[in-house]
Order: sequence, then C-alpha cells, then structure tokens
Amino acid sequence: MDFSVRSANSSRPLRSNTPVIVGIPVSLTGQFWVQGRQTLAGIRAWVEDVNRGGGLAIGKASPRPARLVCYDDASNRPTVREVIKRLIVEDRVDVLIGPYSSTLTTAAAEVAREHGKLMWNQGGASPNVYRRGNPWIVGVLTPATDYLAGLLESVRRSSPTAQTLALVRAKTGAFPRDICSGVLKRASGLGFLTVSEPPLPLSTPRSPWAPLAPGRPRTSKSSGCGVPVPE
Repeated sequence: MDFSVRSANSSRPLRSNTPVIVGIPVSLTGQFWVQGRQTLAGIRAWVEDVNRGGGLAIGKASPRPARLVCYDDASNRPTVREVIKRLIVEDRVDVLIGPYSSTLTTAAAEVAREHGKLMWNQGGASPNVYRRGNPWIVGVLTPATDYLAGLLESVRRSSPTAQTLALVRAKTGAFPRDICSGVLKRASGLGFLTVSEPPLPLSTPRSPWAPLAPGRPRTSKSSGCGVPVPE
C-alpha cells in the first residue's frame, strides 16, 4: 500500500468514514511489558496525529481515519501467533504491525506468511528474522549486528592506543548476542584484543561490570547487558 499522511494543519474533512484498520500485538504483560507499553503509546500517538491531520490517503483514494486494534501477546510465542491470526482473520486489518522482540516477530511473521498478509516489522532487530526467506515481512530497523557499526571506529580515532575490548552481555536472548557478534567482527579488523566475559543471567543482582578486574579493559561495551533486554 502507498500511504501518504495529510498535513496535521489540514482542516479538510474526511470524505470517507470507513477506517483504515491498523492491528498490532503488544506485550502488556510478561517479559517485554515495558517495551510493549512503550510501543502501544507510540502507535496510539501516531493514530491520533494521523486523524487530527485528516486521515490516511491510500493511493488516489479519499483520506480515511485510522483505527487501532491491539491485543496483549503476553510476551510469548503461542499467544502472539493467536493474536496475529485474530487480527488477520477476525479483525481483517488493513495494516499489520509486528510485535516487540525478535523471537515474537519471527513467530508472528510465520502466521502472516500462512495467510498471505504483509507485516511491518518494528521490533525485531535480529538478522535471523529475515534469514527464513519470508516475503511477507518488511523491516524498518537497522539489524542488531550493525547497531554499533561506528562505535569502534570512533574509539580508535579518539584513543589510538586502546588495545582491549571487554564484552559483557545477557546470557539469554538473540538481541545482546547479535549486537556483540557485530562488535566482535569489527573489533578484529581494528586490532582490538577482545575479552568476552561469561554471559550473565538476567537475575544477576550485581553490576555487570563486577567480573571485570580493575584496569583490565581499556575499552568496554555491554549491549543488552548493562541493562539486559533480551529478545
């Protein structure tokens, strides 16, 4: 679909009352409840802004209001699959947006593919989401492996004598693992000696820097680990 949003300053009335139904599973409970509620707040703000501006124009058709439909996916794969199916089959959404986290996005994309429904991926940054050859998913995120693409180059420029890079990450989840793998790949090309500490469980009560001996790393990075956010 070709979407163009009318100007927020437009006073032009909507010429069609048939809404564009936008559906999304959100994690209101479970492991990803914080990110889920943030996602819901953002999508609600977008819908409100679109409607204040006159609605969505699809192609050359008259602008139409947007209506949001969402359900709690409980941060688990079986539930997100049920929610995606419900949005497609029962709610017949026009626009399907994926959930937060790569593991949930992968499960949701499988259902979208089964029903031939395009899904917009807004919350699954792992490259594995796209390695399954699913043509029914469109991504808007930078892959997690490229999140810190310019970090080590910047460190090298600012500290030419930096030698050691320490990596600390969460024990579970694709997100921290993918970010660290991208950092490791770039570190070797820039001459850094990398020190990978044992992955920490999410329940670790102490600072993730505690296992590092004072003065050991010249440069350190914890992604998805300083504040563990696994996917």
